[in-house]
Amino acid sequence: MTASTLPHPHIEQPRDEAFLPPVEKPGRMAYGDAIRVLGTVAVVIGHNADLPAYCGAAPTFSLNWWVNNVVNAASRWAVPLYIMLSGALLLHPGKSENPVVFYRKRLARIGVPLVFFTLFFMAFAVYYTTWGTWKTALVDLAAGRPYMHMHFIFRIAGLYAFTPMLRLFIRHAPRTLLVLTVALLLVMSSIDSVLNGIRGAES
Repeated sequence: MTASTLPHPHIEQPRDEAFLPPVEKPGRMAYGDAIRVLGTVAVVIGHNADLPAYCGAAPTFSLNWWVNNVVNAASRWAVPLYIMLSGALLLHPGKSENPVVFYRKRLARIGVPLVFFTLFFMAFAVYYTTWGTWKTALVDLAAGRPYMHMHFIFRIAGLYAFTPMLRLFIRHAPRTLLVLTVALLLVMSSIDSVLNGIRGAES
């Protein structure tokens, strides 16, 4: 290599992405276990408060109804916190898993249970509880909630679908852009939730 071809020490040279130093791999999140435990307790408490508050077990606006309604509302943080914990674990910039490997692992983990329990609970709602027909069951499936307790799995499956793309975005986007993106999505989600509540479509 001649002197004319040597890289100038003061000029930044282009770097191939494949040869960039890897980001530090994520360590164990000490608060993750606490979130799982407290979230599980909150889910159990919330479901127990559902019956008196929303299933007619207590007269509306009675003291019993108000107590259970407040307890149920106070436990609603559990599912969003589970989702945020999943995001914190999956979207760490240090994870550079190949998308094909990522999808294969997640499909093996939730694919078969998702299909089996979706069909099981659709049949359960039609034939056992008679809460609906196959038509309403298919409409609920298209909305991602074939049964009341399965919405979380469908949400996670949807997030898994975008995880490889989000990993790239989070790894390379400046912090200002990340904050603006989160703020924009929060506003859009809040508006959608309010509109669904006004239309009576909030699940």
